Amino acid sequence: MNRPAHHRLRAFYDVDGDYAGSTFAQLEPVYCDDIAATDLHATSLLSVRIRPHATRRLLHDGPTRTEILNKLRAIPDTQLQVADAHTLSAMQDLYLSIKTAMLRATTRDPDAWVTAR
Repeated sequence: MNRPAHHRLRAFYDVDGDYAGSTFAQLEPVYCDDIAATDLHATSLLSVRIRPHATRRLLHDGPTRTEILNKLRAIPDTQLQVADAHTLSAMQDLYLSIKTAMLRATTRDPDAWVTAR
């Protein structure tokens, strides 16, 4: 039998556990409106491979980073359970931009399921 969601979330964010959640919340620096190397490290703990070129696109100044940060900052500061259609659409726009930035030029399947959704 599956444990209730709040039990699974508590375990995921437990600092004494071995899940990635507490790393997302505690690894400094934590910025709500920026992407830092610590974010990429935390994401890699979910077994998402972030290749070197994607790392540079996400962290170095340039058009890709600017686009992604603009989309990140366009997401209203609200709780997910009360997010409206506008907020969910902004979240999807950010997700698709990050997913595109992580693709290799030679990628055959641009809809690979391994990127966290």
